[in-house]
Amino acid sequence: MLPTLSPQEFVAKWRSATLKERSAAQEHFIDVCRLVGQPTPAEAELQRRTLTNLYNQRPTWLDLAHHELDHAVLDAYGWPRDLGDEEVLARLLGLNLERSLPSRKLGCKYSSGNTHVCSLTIYPLPKV
Repeated sequence: MLPTLSPQEFVAKWRSATLKERSAAQEHFIDVCRLVGQPTPAEAELQRRTLTNLYNQRPTWLDLAHHELDHAVLDAYGWPRDLGDEEVLARLLGLNLERSLPSRKLGCKYSSGNTHVCSLTIYPLPKV
């Protein structure tokens, strides 16, 4: 919700102002925005700053941050940095399936191309 300023508050504030026009212009403009219930230019810009807009604009700093994060994740898994998205997703799926239930055993072999061979063996859970 935007801050507001009543007409009485606006008049009371600016009736006795002794500032020069140049030094008061910005504050006066902001108060007029408050008086008419409109966002200031800075507030309007903040309202446009959404994650969707940020990712659509994809500024250089964000792109670099994503590349650094991707490299850190690949390094943490001990995987080469030149893996494609599909191969990374296949490896992550394999790890997820391996860890999902102790009764599953998954064997995955990765080739240098886009072909991945995985086999899943499901063992019955022991009766309790």
